[in-house]
Amino acid sequence: QDRISGLVERLKQEGYAYESQGALVVDVATPEDTHPIPPLMLVKSDGAVLYGTTDLATLDQREADYHPDLVLYVVDNRQRDH
Repeated sequence: QDRISGLVERLKQEGYAYESQGALVVDVATPEDTHPIPPLMLVKSDGAVLYGTTDLATLDQREADYHPDLVLYVVDNRQRDH
């Protein structure tokens, strides 16, 4: 939980995360996207964090611990918008 709150705070301080309809979100779309990509919701309006937030915190922890040169995430096509 400390890793998640630290990550969320850092994303806010660095200007990546912003409030939208009471939730905290971060834009993830790129100019190369071929269809609209909604923002990633980090924290719901009720304060709950979502699976994507824990994924980011895990990635942040692994980067800090292992300093990888490359990270690959392999997911099922059904998760293409996650």
